[in-house]
Amino acid sequence: MMDLSELERDAICELVNIGIGQAARSLGKMVDDRVLLTIPALELVEYANVLAMLGTETDAAVTAIKERFSGAFQGDAILVFPEKHSLDLVRSLLDEDMPIESLTELEQESLLEVGNIVLNACLGTFINILSCRLEIDLPVLFRGSIAKVLGQRATADNTIYMVMRIDFTTQKKMIKGYLVFLFDSDFTTTFLAQIHSYIRMQR
Repeated sequence: MMDLSELERDAICELVNIGIGQAARSLGKMVDDRVLLTIPALELVEYANVLAMLGTETDAAVTAIKERFSGAFQGDAILVFPEKHSLDLVRSLLDEDMPIESLTELEQESLLEVGNIVLNACLGTFINILSCRLEIDLPVLFRGSIAKVLGQRATADNTIYMVMRIDFTTQKKMIKGYLVFLFDSDFTTTFLAQIHSYIRMQR
């Protein structure tokens, strides 16, 4: 299993944090409250370690928002929450005093909007700063096992997952989720090549 150098890790975290900052401002405007998003951990892992990092079993239920991207590099960007945390996120971003029935009705729409904001902000940062072309599909909501969310490529031996923990903090609570990038083709000759170009430009 390959690992990132310190320079590579710092560059990726820098780009993702720019996107996360933009997403936090957009979410704050949406709910008229201060929203903090932080990325305290980034790892390149294989499928078995995806489960360990997400703290879930193979068949444990998760809620995920997935966007397909293609172009300079291609794959899936996925925002993942343990099932029990997704309603907490909706409650914290909307109205904690709203009846649970109303919250449930709004949950799918709200999660899709949150996912769209976060994923588009990160992918948009890659487009703008790496000067690359990406086409981004509309977000899709999944509920079920992590294997279902990741799809048929989940257990492929050469699949590399870039997994980042993401903390959502509002005045009401802190909720932990995960940002997962699943690359279709060889990671080192697509996305990582773009990161190397970015590192050279910063010197």
